[in-house]
Amino acid sequence: MRIALVTDCYWPRVNGVTVSVQIYRDELIRMGHEAIILCPEYPSSFGPVRREASVRRFRSMANGISKEDRLIRPAAFAAFFRALERFNPDVIHINTEFMANIVARAYAKLRGYPILVTSHTDWEDYIANYITFMPERFMKATARFIMRSLYRTADVIITPSRTQQRKLEGYNIRKRYIVIPTGISGDFAPRGPSDVAAYRASLEARFPRLAGKRIILFAGRVTIEKNAKFLLSVLRRVLASRGDVALVLAGDGPARASVESAARRWGLADSCAFMGYVDRSE
Repeated sequence: MRIALVTDCYWPRVNGVTVSVQIYRDELIRMGHEAIILCPEYPSSFGPVRREASVRRFRSMANGISKEDRLIRPAAFAAFFRALERFNPDVIHINTEFMANIVARAYAKLRGYPILVTSHTDWEDYIANYITFMPERFMKATARFIMRSLYRTADVIITPSRTQQRKLEGYNIRKRYIVIPTGISGDFAPRGPSDVAAYRASLEARFPRLAGKRIILFAGRVTIEKNAKFLLSVLRRVLASRGDVALVLAGDGPARASVESAARRWGLADSCAFMGYVDRSE
């Protein structure tokens, strides 16, 4: 089959949707299908852009809600249509609720494709953390309205968990659901003891405060909804009974400065290591 994966975020944007879409694409190709990703272009300030033959990028614009995100420009919709026409997909798989969703749905309706969508995000839970100048109850109600409107017009909905399926069913969205948890790439092969020891040594060379300590690890984007700050209270309680423990945060995001500030304020800075974004293999 020929499968077009449509998304409003992909590398160098670091988040769970990016990872999920890449894994979908890689595994579909490994299974013998043809698959491409259609996504926004990113300015150089976002970091190096992967040049991949199976990725089509389109002119983008800033996202007014999140500085880490881009949206496909309406002026690029025609180019998006042409890319789909050239690829001639059997399936269009939508992985976004934003601009790429609009143009992909329009193409699907025009050509008679079913609307196949993965619901990656619980926007009711997220949105109030990003639009803080509006009342939280209003933003949650807005998110519910948008989710109902979008997903009631889908033919098939994929969710990464039963929890997300139940959330959509709670909005009275009665559709065919398929649960596909985001997988882990086969590149993450188990490492031998010597590899682990070498990596631990390199980590301690970078962060000497970790030497000889047990590690509490947070791996993910440092955002309000991930609640990494909660681990500071956990760390403080653990340190009250044993001192050979440190918290390592492997990831970055808009809440990092707040978490670092809290660590200093609570006297935990010497027991924390903020790695920033790291390569997935690391």
